[in-house]
Amino acid sequence: MSHYPWLAALVVGSLVAPVQADTLLAYSFDTSTSAFINAPSELAAGVSAGAWTDLDGTLTSFTGNPGRALGAKSFHDGNSIVLSLSADTALLPTRINFDQQASASGPRDWSLTINGRPIASGLTSTSFGAVTLPLSLSAQRVFELALSGTGASSSVGTWRIDNFRLEGTQVPAPVPVPPPVGLLASGLVWLRCRAGQQRQSKA
Repeated sequence: MSHYPWLAALVVGSLVAPVQADTLLAYSFDTSTSAFINAPSELAAGVSAGAWTDLDGTLTSFTGNPGRALGAKSFHDGNSIVLSLSADTALLPTRINFDQQASASGPRDWSLTINGRPIASGLTSTSFGAVTLPLSLSAQRVFELALSGTGASSSVGTWRIDNFRLEGTQVPAPVPVPPPVGLLASGLVWLRCRAGQQRQSKA
């Protein structure tokens, strides 16, 4: 055991310390002239993300909170609104915020999955309601977020989201450490070469 535990803690902390706490990405779904746009309004350096998609190909523009919002329908058969993002460094998401509203015949419930893992769920509202979700995820470089709606009473029932924001930190990639077996093997090779050199020098 180390006689200097504070030193070990300092070294470990330096390897995983966040280098940037920020909004990783945000979507307002409108331009400065209130035109609809399905692209990030904010994007942290090193993060890549494009347009949202949906499983049934029904994405459209709706009145937002304010401006425009992203909407879809066909939630009677399990439609999902999906976003994929990646980064040059590992991302450690800590919170998601978004506004959501369903039509009278739209989904009654919503759920969020990240990389296929269930994260949160709740009830939709027929007027814009704000959702804040704290996250506890491991740092990764690639994420797929899926917002799903269920319980719609009609195929034309709609659900819209606006002001989507993913917050968190970017953390440095861990320094690769050779496995013990690799270190042992390399040490044995060095010793063998060293012994051969000594035999040659004595010959």
